[in-house]
Amino acid sequence: MEKVAQPFSLTQYFADIATTAITPTAVAHSNTLLPFLFLGVWLCGSLILAFFWWRKWRNILAVARAASPVALVEDVPVRSSLTLLEPGVFGILRPVLLLPEGITGKLTEPQLKAILSHEICHIQRRDNLTAAIHMMVETIFWFHPFVWWIRTRLVDERERACDEAVLQAGSEGHVYAEGILNVCKFYIESPLACVSGVTGSDLKKRIVRIMAEQVARRLDFRRKLLLASAGVLAVVLPIMFGVVHTPHVQAQSTAAATTANPAQNIVGDWQGTLHTPHGDLRNVVKITQANPGGLKAVLYSIDQGGQPLPATSASFEGGIFKYAIEFIEGSYEGKMSADGKSIAGTWKQGPGTLPLVLERATPETAWAIPAPLPKIPPMAANADPSFEVATIKPSKPGQPGKGFGFRGRQFTTMNTNLNDLIAFAYGLHAKQNLDIAPGFAAVAPVLASSPTGPLTGMKYPDTLVRPDWRGFQPRVGIAWRPLPASTLVVRAGYGIYDDTSVYLSAAEMMAQQAPLPTSVSGANSNACALTLANGFRNCAGTTAETFGIDPNFRVGYAQIWQMQIQRDLPGALLMTATYLGTKGTHGMQEFLPNTYPIGSKNPCPGCPAGFIYRTSNGDSTREAGQIQLRRRLRSGFTASIDYTYAKAMDDDAQVGAQGHVAAEGTGGACQCRVPHCQPRSRKTGAICVESAGHPINPGQRAPILSQDHRHLRAVQHRLQPRC
Repeated sequence: MEKVAQPFSLTQYFADIATTAITPTAVAHSNTLLPFLFLGVWLCGSLILAFFWWRKWRNILAVARAASPVALVEDVPVRSSLTLLEPGVFGILRPVLLLPEGITGKLTEPQLKAILSHEICHIQRRDNLTAAIHMMVETIFWFHPFVWWIRTRLVDERERACDEAVLQAGSEGHVYAEGILNVCKFYIESPLACVSGVTGSDLKKRIVRIMAEQVARRLDFRRKLLLASAGVLAVVLPIMFGVVHTPHVQAQSTAAATTANPAQNIVGDWQGTLHTPHGDLRNVVKITQANPGGLKAVLYSIDQGGQPLPATSASFEGGIFKYAIEFIEGSYEGKMSADGKSIAGTWKQGPGTLPLVLERATPETAWAIPAPLPKIPPMAANADPSFEVATIKPSKPGQPGKGFGFRGRQFTTMNTNLNDLIAFAYGLHAKQNLDIAPGFAAVAPVLASSPTGPLTGMKYPDTLVRPDWRGFQPRVGIAWRPLPASTLVVRAGYGIYDDTSVYLSAAEMMAQQAPLPTSVSGANSNACALTLANGFRNCAGTTAETFGIDPNFRVGYAQIWQMQIQRDLPGALLMTATYLGTKGTHGMQEFLPNTYPIGSKNPCPGCPAGFIYRTSNGDSTREAGQIQLRRRLRSGFTASIDYTYAKAMDDDAQVGAQGHVAAEGTGGACQCRVPHCQPRSRKTGAICVESAGHPINPGQRAPILSQDHRHLRAVQHRLQPRC
């Protein structure tokens, strides 16, 4: 038997009965998950943005490849495309000027010349390369609004520069402006910033500047030199100032902080004695710098083995030092003295608190921390694991945690039951599933310790049910007021909602199966009499297990969409018309295999029965329309009238069938499955139950498992047999 250690509670920590080598279990904290959460959100945003840009780039690339060459401009390849995309420059290393076919018939020659001059200016300035670099920056820093503002400014400035270049080349302002307006009239704007077009930026401001022929003043050499010098000084001066003054400032701040607040010296070894009702416990706390502004603390209980207990959180603010160890539910809070040599505070664990004064340890006064104990080797196969003396005491109500520990020849367990001890001693797994033969002709248990089906040879996962990785639950809603001066409001929404609660009930049912508990479902009869002395008889045709689940079980989810129209009416009335639709997928279904109607003959006496088998093949659909009139009365009262018409069709055992288990038969001349049954409607309450060889007549009583899954009861239903 190998040594197993888990966190101990307050009573064991104070009573000094814990193991001398406690290895704390890893505790998942929200602080450690936040970086991964933020990383996932950032990565999703970057991938989505890159995907949209790649798709747009691929579409423009297809247009460029399908375009035919045209000889209009020297030294620049020009291609004519059949699309309505505006004139633009495509490509970064080898740019190509794309012109829509027939543009010469929609623009005059001076207008076309001005537009071509604008695009050639984009090529000379390498605006596509600049835009592509900024798009890479946007992909990384998509969450920062300043990056998107810079993008807008880059587009504005590049268009303004090209406009000024066109005007300086001799084009008339009104001709150039008319050409831009004609392009906007007949063609669409480029979808990517790295494909420089002619209609980008704020068109109104551009037209005003072009008509006014506003051209920026050219910078001569003297102005360029002055501007460059100002930029260099703006960068160099702060750096030089910081380099020169940093050592002096650091020395002053360190001296001032040390004099005013010894908190800067919190890093180090601290030790103190905790006086408990069961004796004194020497504690050593090692505090180190984890990251800038953070602390890391480790507790060593010298008199309890001295093994490290890392703190889950540690902080020092305003002279107050705090740290907590969640898995033993312990925490400490104390205030540092003015000289920085001691911390006076209290240790809290569970409901109790004890004073604890920590003093700064020096090389001369530091307590020696025991070396880690060697790992205990596994018990020999022929060893006798019996105990000479065993003392059993009930755990305190509400006491958290569960653990096993060794101290020499003494074995201690806390807050455990018989199932825990058996599973610990024999290495049993607490859960099992059922391996189902085709047609439910035979069943056999399959354990997580040996996850291979003995009947089908199927390889089960260690969890016995394969995980469902689909957890995407998008939700969107909109509200729209069609007429600004009207009270009419239209609202709509869509969302996906998962039902993860199915896992909890499945885990509880799987834990109640063999080998730890004994679970049998059967009926009292002359052939199989149940008595108080023998209430767990495994008669013929009754399996020793009562629950099985499809290893490919999936989490059910519902798609819900809604549309609502609301308007005020005369007389202080508010009318609301609502349409609500729901589509359920992978709904839970439960079967009682090999069952048959009361009073009929068992078609398969040798087939296993008396167990539930759960799948996720259910579907459901519900549509509802509602009209509501509401009026607000005095004193906070409201009167309303509602009319709802709804229709639901489903074969979901959890939602539509109110938790009932559909019966299924095998053998005989007819074999049916619930998915072949006619869907039932909530308006009639009909449930489809089928039996092999013996069709159930309408009005006949059939056994159905109740919602709590514990008792069989006969209920009256209108049945629709198909066999």
